[in-house]
Amino acid sequence: MDGVRTSSTGADSGGSGGAGGANVVALVDGSPVTWSELRPLLTEAAGGLVLEEIALERLLTREFVRYGLTLDNADIARERRLLIETLGEAAVTESERDAILRDIRRTRGLGDARFAGLMRRNAMLRKLVADDVQITDSTIEQAHQLRYGPRIPARIITTATTEQAMEALSRLRSGEAFGEVAARLSTDPSAARGGIIEPVNPSDPAYPQAFRAALSRAPVGTYTPAIALEQGFAILLREGDGAPEGGVPPIDTVREALERDVRMRQERLLMSALARQLIESARISVTDPSIDRSWRERTRR
Repeated sequence: MDGVRTSSTGADSGGSGGAGGANVVALVDGSPVTWSELRPLLTEAAGGLVLEEIALERLLTREFVRYGLTLDNADIARERRLLIETLGEAAVTESERDAILRDIRRTRGLGDARFAGLMRRNAMLRKLVADDVQITDSTIEQAHQLRYGPRIPARIITTATTEQAMEALSRLRSGEAFGEVAARLSTDPSAARGGIIEPVNPSDPAYPQAFRAALSRAPVGTYTPAIALEQGFAILLREGDGAPEGGVPPIDTVREALERDVRMRQERLLMSALARQLIESARISVTDPSIDRSWRERTRR
């Protein structure tokens, strides 16, 4: 809940003549829309997010120089592979995983440039936190419980405001399908899948306690009230009882897989903490008024 610029920068479109020539980005009933019209709106709406991404990459590059680290194509390829692998619980075939990845990129506005930047930043963050990962017997035991304990199949709707959460609940109460409401209103990347998320283990500390408690209490087939989160609200639909199927293998027989689970989980938490620390400690002064508004709104979250 983990938990986000287009590749075009106004380069020559090959157009000629008209109002602005190469400055034209679209035609509306033959009337040109130019970059000079579009750019101020883009910077006001998403300038803060893009600024944060650029700032974080520069700060990470500085840290790489500081520690004598380097980034290569293998590191980037690994990040893409890891991202695809994390989608494996929600998709069986490679084509399904690719489809989910396309949906996530579309809903998050991750064009080629922003997606490549995300992979670079994640690769740098992962290298910087590698030595801080600690794999112990207790973390292995916890990973065993998380992997083989009960996992509740669920869907989620997330909203930024109370009003949006109330609208979602109103639609659900009127009989609208949870997946349809999620697709229309949810701010979570799972909206593209009708709100389907990876089954939740009630003992997984990656989820807020209120989130796990509400899902555990909900009868199968029902949805929860709006749950206040750190940022916004969530409504959950419990789709099954989550009882583990089959026997639970002894720890020693699955230790390698559990160690990988521990490493991945700790890396995600450490990477998020490091990114937040770098941004919060940096001196970032915004001089453009439209970007300044977007930046202040983002840093207040």
